[in-house]
Amino acid sequence: PAKFPAYLRFDGVDDAMVTVGNVDFSGTDKVTAVAGISHYRSSGTQYIVSNLNGQTTTLFVLYSSAEQSVLYLNTSGQIDGVAGPSRSSFSGVLTGVIGDKMYLRENGEALVANRVGSAALGSVQLHLGQIYYGGSYLNGRLYSLIVRGAQSSLSQIEATELYMKKKVGLP
Repeated sequence: PAKFPAYLRFDGVDDAMVTVGNVDFSGTDKVTAVAGISHYRSSGTQYIVSNLNGQTTTLFVLYSSAEQSVLYLNTSGQIDGVAGPSRSSFSGVLTGVIGDKMYLRENGEALVANRVGSAALGSVQLHLGQIYYGGSYLNGRLYSLIVRGAQSSLSQIEATELYMKKKVGLP
């Protein structure tokens, strides 16, 4: 493991994971998700993590596409989001924070968008590497993922990103 970082390999065709039980975010409208990933050029959207289940109207999604990385929140039909710069592939640490404001960070570089909606995120399963109904599969590697039902402080985010960089094998 010291020479070669461990990861989950998603092939972009049919590989995905889902939590066995529900993850309860019903008591909060804040979330921090930090992923150590490498994804490859692919057409369409590649979902990294989502709490979408087809029944809740409040959801968060962290995904990447051939065009950009995106974090969005949908509260009762009101969609708020923030997108990263265009790129054909990405390797590193992708951080999404939904709190008083919405942040998307790529390898420590922050982008900010104002947050509009506010509602509890529900108690549903987390889907890794795909959207809940199948399709939009991740084509890449997931080295590590931390999802927290709270808005993390900047120092907590930076410490977690440093930890993730080590998991991905970046200097």
